[in-house]
Amino acid sequence: MMALLSGLAVLPGCKRGETASTGKTENPQTWAPEKLASVQGVPATEIEALIQKKLDGPKLDRIDDDQWGHTKRLYKIYGSNPLWLTSNGLHQTRTKA
Repeated sequence: MMALLSGLAVLPGCKRGETASTGKTENPQTWAPEKLASVQGVPATEIEALIQKKLDGPKLDRIDDDQWGHTKRLYKIYGSNPLWLTSNGLHQTRTKA
């Protein structure tokens, strides 16, 4: 689970409102992350706590300050919800956005 969460910090380098798989534009005002109870049996509260711990720590070396700030803002806006997860694991469309 920690490997998955480590990778989440770099995902927010997305293009605003564009989905990679379809090339269609999403309205960022209407998209909201799924409120999850668990992801593959791991309680969502545990995942959210790990995400928050990562966000409170130092940025990863492989991302720049702008990406790190964007990541922190996204998780703050969406209440530390696991933005790129579904109850079955990675949300494939969102991870490619």
